[in-house]
Amino acid sequence: MATPVAAGRVYYGWIIVAACLLLTATAFGIQYCYGIFFKPLQQDFGWSRATTASVMSFHMIFYGISAFISGWCTDRYGPRMTVAAGGLLMGLGLVLSSQISAVWQLYLLYSLPLAFGISTCWYPIVTTLSRWFSGRRGLALGTTRVGHGLGILGISPLVNYLITMFDWRLSYIIVGLIAWAVIVPTALLLKKEPRETTYAPLPTDMAPSVPQFSLRDALRTPNLWFLIFMQLLCSVCFRMVMVHLVPYATDVGISAATASLVLGLIGGANIIGGVLMGIAQDRFGARASFIISVLLQSISLFWLTTLRTTAAFFGFALLFGFTLGGYMVQFYGLTAGLFGLRSVGAINGALGTGAGIGGALGPFSAGYFFDRTASYSVPFLIAAGALLLAGLLAISLRSPSRSQHQPPNAVPGV
Repeated sequence: MATPVAAGRVYYGWIIVAACLLLTATAFGIQYCYGIFFKPLQQDFGWSRATTASVMSFHMIFYGISAFISGWCTDRYGPRMTVAAGGLLMGLGLVLSSQISAVWQLYLLYSLPLAFGISTCWYPIVTTLSRWFSGRRGLALGTTRVGHGLGILGISPLVNYLITMFDWRLSYIIVGLIAWAVIVPTALLLKKEPRETTYAPLPTDMAPSVPQFSLRDALRTPNLWFLIFMQLLCSVCFRMVMVHLVPYATDVGISAATASLVLGLIGGANIIGGVLMGIAQDRFGARASFIISVLLQSISLFWLTTLRTTAAFFGFALLFGFTLGGYMVQFYGLTAGLFGLRSVGAINGALGTGAGIGGALGPFSAGYFFDRTASYSVPFLIAAGALLLAGLLAISLRSPSRSQHQPPNAVPGV
């Protein structure tokens, strides 16, 4: 039987937070650096921008499917096995991607295995943290979201250096080895919930009474469909930017090295946004914090269409990265608050379907428009409008009524 945390003893939930931070830094740092591989791949194979971007689009389609699988596996087998398996597959896909000679091979060896690997380094993580924290859930999720920023900040310049010093093929091998070395052993630190330890969670982190939905119950509510579509709209925007920002910057005269620093700066700002907006979620609620985040990010997208100088790109990176760190935290605060923890892994996986569809549409559509107009203005403006629509949908979220599910308590933090 679990016992209360002894005085001076570190609550194991914070050890899990540290492990999750390292996992997300590695996995998402690798995923977001595809934009640095973009032009080397395009130049070597003579692909159009739509074709080169389609690799990430297929990756996001597979990611949406994998999100369901990884969420279910987490509920069934726990995060440790799920994340370790994903890390093994991710590293294998990266190493094999170094040998490709056609775009379909990149779909098979990069898009598919990375989709499962990345999804297992996010959905099991947010599910596990939701079970370990309640009163400080926003802070825990926000701190873990710092990993996205650290990964972008550290891995993007590293990949640019590797490609400059060697080539993109050897760079993929090195990055694959990094994935294996970090993700698999770190996954062993994860525990599904507090009762797997020898002591109980801190009193302030005991989950309050909230409605406990199964995935089937949640799918019958408008709230989940609103959240899935909100995830889709936000994913259109940030996946588009993360794939096309470096090519766009170099198109207007920014050097490749500086453009990779701009991408890295998004990661730095993401760190600050993840922590501060996580704290804001605990104080003001996930919905209000989400609306503020998407409104500010929409403004950054309108601004992006006008950028021409290095200073302006750095300014954009700060605003975009800060808001990205914000709203990604709030999604999972909303799901735990609206639907409880009973099937939180599967429900978060359902949101991943929206992320997958949006992430597929965003990069490909931007490449398609560029190939036909030699400009990114139209897709960037569409993305800005999509964020505003996501904010309107957030206003429409409602706490479950007494007739929808038991217990009938109001939803905290929404």
